[in-house]
Amino acid sequence: MYVRKSFFMHQYEEEEQLLRDMRSKGWKFVKLHKGIPTKYEFDKCEPADYIYQLDYVKTSEDFPSYHQLFSDAGWNECYNWDGIGGKWYYFEKENTGEEERIFTDQQSRIDLAQKILLAYGGFFLILLLPMFNSFNLVIRQFSSNDVSLFTGIFIPIFILNVIVMIWWAYMIIALVRHVNKLKKDGK
Repeated sequence: MYVRKSFFMHQYEEEEQLLRDMRSKGWKFVKLHKGIPTKYEFDKCEPADYIYQLDYVKTSEDFPSYHQLFSDAGWNECYNWDGIGGKWYYFEKENTGEEERIFTDQQSRIDLAQKILLAYGGFFLILLLPMFNSFNLVIRQFSSNDVSLFTGIFIPIFILNVIVMIWWAYMIIALVRHVNKLKKDGK
């Protein structure tokens, strides 16, 4: 079975809840197919109460000891995918009646959100360069009064860049707000 649903980077807890809800209905998470919207693949299973947790790990922090730590704590790594500058890991664990979490304290939740913000925020800054370049080219074409095929090509590219930048800006702002909310809740 497939479910199409998109989550932004700051909505990882909502994604965890979707996976938990599906498992309780008898659908085990198997795979994620990237796209807009994202396609989640599930296999039929016996309904059970499983807790799902996501973690983002920078490439430089992805060591065997990281995986062993979760395994020793009873977490099963059920999926992973490459993100920007690191990997997203999906962990599952049968609920024993005590709501378990990978990030047990507020500071570790803040650290995770800040790690995501730094990786994806840095990528956002890199995306600004082609956007400014295409903006500059379009302005030069119009100011020279030389509207040609060249201009016809760069206007759609510029519009696409603006749309991508608005989308990324929204995600970065949402991440900043998420970090601030975590900090406020921790006080």
